Amino acid sequence: MKIKKNDNVLEVGTGSGYQTSILVFLKANVYTFERIHKLYRKSKSLLNKLKLNPKEITWSDGYDLKYNKEFFDKILVTAACEEVPTHFLELLKVGGEILLPLGIENQKMTLIKRKSKNKFLKKDYGDFSFFDYFSFVKILFPFRSINLNFCNPLFTYKYLVGNYCDSYVIYFFL
Repeated sequence: MKIKKNDNVLEVGTGSGYQTSILVFLKANVYTFERIHKLYRKSKSLLNKLKLNPKEITWSDGYDLKYNKEFFDKILVTAACEEVPTHFLELLKVGGEILLPLGIENQKMTLIKRKSKNKFLKKDYGDFSFFDYFSFVKILFPFRSINLNFCNPLFTYKYLVGNYCDSYVIYFFL
């Protein structure tokens, strides 16, 4: 998935704001929502401090979105879905793409491209598993107490995005 300047991107699940910060850095028009209120508040505050504000950040479960049909160029879903949510497909422009992990126990990273008003092309990119970031850090550093700055998206942004971001490569396959 290639994110271009001024693409209208819907991010389903703001989380810590890490992916949001990369999308904003790439000059996309980012609309993001988070259903967990504490994460929503923290990521909104952090993105504001970084001056990497998306066009819109809301606290929502995604079912009350008020966007026009065929508004988004790209939609990125950050949580596994049992099936493709049809209300997200309706928001996709012709030529637009949605990237999401499909499946509950066994997930496949799936890219769906809207070819016409009623035609979609689906491509699987193999099996993926999503897990807790803090658990990953504990695996990497089992004998150390976790340095919360290492797990902080602000630190990660300054270290990774500030030095190595390339507008042609985006990391969405975690």
